[in-house]
Amino acid sequence: MRVAVGGSIALLWSAVAFAQQPDAEQLALGRRLAAAGEFNIITAAMGAAEVERLARETPGLSEAERGRLRAIGRATLDRGRARLLETVGAIYARHFTAAQLGEIVGFLEGPAGRAYTGALPRMLPEIAQTMQSVDLAAEIRAAYCRETGKLCAAPAP
Repeated sequence: MRVAVGGSIALLWSAVAFAQQPDAEQLALGRRLAAAGEFNIITAAMGAAEVERLARETPGLSEAERGRLRAIGRATLDRGRARLLETVGAIYARHFTAAQLGEIVGFLEGPAGRAYTGALPRMLPEIAQTMQSVDLAAEIRAAYCRETGKLCAAPAP
């Protein structure tokens, strides 16, 4: 009996996995979403910051060498992002229907979406700074402590 049930579950799982395979339209829309959305903006901003940090903090380089490091870093980042956009696009395609992807992409490629994604690089540092002052784990422990009397001691570092 266990073999029959196990085989049925495996067959059902295979059918579900097959049904979730995106078609060409979903893949194309997923790629557009990856290119137009937060993933690409955040990856670009973080990558550019890392390239600049490397160029600024690597000891013993002349200005010309730092410039070359920046150029190599940007080119490497661009190639890596292109690879990632395909992979992330396929992930989006597996999780959204073509209709949903079309609506999301339509927003992001429209005026309001472009304004939103255009503002992200300026907003991200502010958001990160705000998040540094938030300790949700401490807030959760305090709330649990108030209710139960447990987890009242701060965890050891």
